[in-house]
Amino acid sequence: MVGFPFRQLAAEEGVIFPDHFVYVRGVGSRRAVERALMDLRPGVTELYVHPAIDTAELRSCSPDWAGRVDDHDLVTGHSTVRSLAERAGPR
Repeated sequence: MVGFPFRQLAAEEGVIFPDHFVYVRGVGSRRAVERALMDLRPGVTELYVHPAIDTAELRSCSPDWAGRVDDHDLVTGHSTVRSLAERAGPR
């Protein structure tokens, strides 16, 4: 659709494409991400979340700022994601 075989070219360069995509609607994704990690299927899974660093600007422009900050903690500093992924193991 884009006029050239971009996936083939990328694959030849070693780019990995997800086999599965988990879109978490809204923010505050902790439970959905934990559930997705417990139900991983074989292959590469991409999780879509909404992480953000807690700043005055974020708080002033985003009413759901707390969920975004929690998403950031979940994917960058919280050990739950890593431990759940390790427990799920390679598939």
